[in-house]
Amino acid sequence: MGTTGSGKTTFTNLVSGSSLPVGTTLESSTKEIQFAKFELDGEHIVLIDTPGFDNTDRSQADVLNQFATFLERRDNRGGARLSGVIYLHRISDNRIGRITMDSYRLFQKLCGNTSMSNVVITTTMWASVTEPLGRRLPDIPKSQHLVHRESVKSRINARLHRHIDTAESARNIIRDILHHVPRTLLVQQEMVDQHKPVPDTQAGNELISRLERNSMQIQKRLDDLCRDVNRHRQSDEEPNLVDLEELRNSLDEVEAKLARNQHERTELRTGIAPYRLLKLTNMWMPWVFSRM
Repeated sequence: MGTTGSGKTTFTNLVSGSSLPVGTTLESSTKEIQFAKFELDGEHIVLIDTPGFDNTDRSQADVLNQFATFLERRDNRGGARLSGVIYLHRISDNRIGRITMDSYRLFQKLCGNTSMSNVVITTTMWASVTEPLGRRLPDIPKSQHLVHRESVKSRINARLHRHIDTAESARNIIRDILHHVPRTLLVQQEMVDQHKPVPDTQAGNELISRLERNSMQIQKRLDDLCRDVNRHRQSDEEPNLVDLEELRNSLDEVEAKLARNQHERTELRTGIAPYRLLKLTNMWMPWVFSRM
């Protein structure tokens, strides 16, 4: 798991010898669940790659629905529990952004506090770090690390690893997880044992609350722009055509954002893309691996 461009598919290919398509920009390359099977230390491993919640081609609601429904189906069919979850984070992102934190909080809600003990937060992209920063980062306490400090605040015992872009580094991260007892994620418990639909799970509630907050902010911006446009129209002064055009363009852009936000809320509440579920029938969970 991780945001777009954090190196999920590269990690998968490196440790498994697979050749899944890798993006070269921050545009999402992974659009659907994909996986790789391999052996490590006598264990049969399934390593699963997934689109991030910030996927450029799919909404967060779409991705969450796919994740949660797939987990539910695996659980109902007696599929193996997950040995662990790898959450990848670019070390070069030394200032945390809203998208990164939103994705991580949604990830926490999917896992639940108990299963977070089987999570390995893995920093990537060390080759892009300048030498002074590279010397300083290993000395930063875990409680100050960008993503890890959210775990500390929640009293969650996730572990922190440094991936240095070698196959052995990736194998060691997987070895760490294989020593732990497999666990069921919170969203599986909610959907299978408590029979909750995706919107009623903690992850669903988190996303709905976020979308509602975003909708309020977008609506306020839209109202402000409408007032500005009306003020220009009613003014006795000679209208500035350039300013008016810029306002109209901004108005169109904000209206489009509001429509996308409302559509995403509908997606989450109703469930969508049944054709994708057919693709997932014989596949594994997107962002975790487990023993077969």
